Amino acid sequence: MDHVADPVRAGERHRSDLVHRHALRERHTICARRQVTTDPVSQARSAQQPPPLVVVDLPYAHMFSHVIILDAWAALAPTIRAMARSDDVQPAFWDTGSNYGVQQPLTDHAVREAERLLDVTLPASLLDLLRVRNGGQVAGTRNAFRTDKPTSWSAGHVPFDQVAGVGRRERTVSLLDSPYLVKEWGLPSPVVLLAGDGPCWIALDYRACGRHGEPSVTWFDADFSFELPLASDFGSFVEGLSSASDFD
Repeated sequence: MDHVADPVRAGERHRSDLVHRHALRERHTICARRQVTTDPVSQARSAQQPPPLVVVDLPYAHMFSHVIILDAWAALAPTIRAMARSDDVQPAFWDTGSNYGVQQPLTDHAVREAERLLDVTLPASLLDLLRVRNGGQVAGTRNAFRTDKPTSWSAGHVPFDQVAGVGRRERTVSLLDSPYLVKEWGLPSPVVLLAGDGPCWIALDYRACGRHGEPSVTWFDADFSFELPLASDFGSFVEGLSSASDFD
């Protein structure tokens, strides 16, 4: 961080004096000038360096007190927006008034063990939610997903009132139970069951992407050998959730 001296204290006249060159004018020119290169090595090196930050302290509050120039804002903005969306979704996702179905806090070791047992890569968007709360009841504002086709449950939506976490808590369904439940209900493989209570399930569907790709989300009804794609990935599925009361 570079500090630029107060031009008045440095011997300069007021910045409105057009006869004298203001000390900051050259400094602003330097900050505004960006080097353009087509050299891929230089571009890669530049991308790894932190964006330059210049703070200018001036005593004239009526003009400005601080000028902050953050280069590469355009590159940072999409990441910041994505983080904001994620932060908006996570706190509102869980019903924190109930501990039903909640496993012990999720650890990195537990994630590795779950992925080894299930032989899949769990989506980051799901793990982000499970690190906030490892399974349990979903908030009433997000406990249903709209469908464009009728199911045995409803003409226009399917329920999503609980999410399985990762763990071995007694009498609590876990993602780790998926291999047994898939076999018990005759469901296709590879899928990982997120929610349901047989014969109907909502699952991460790895059939198209492979076990270590980004799974879609699918509704399965084992009694009628019926399945309905819901979303292309778990993040999109969460964004599409709404309240079951919207369908009353």
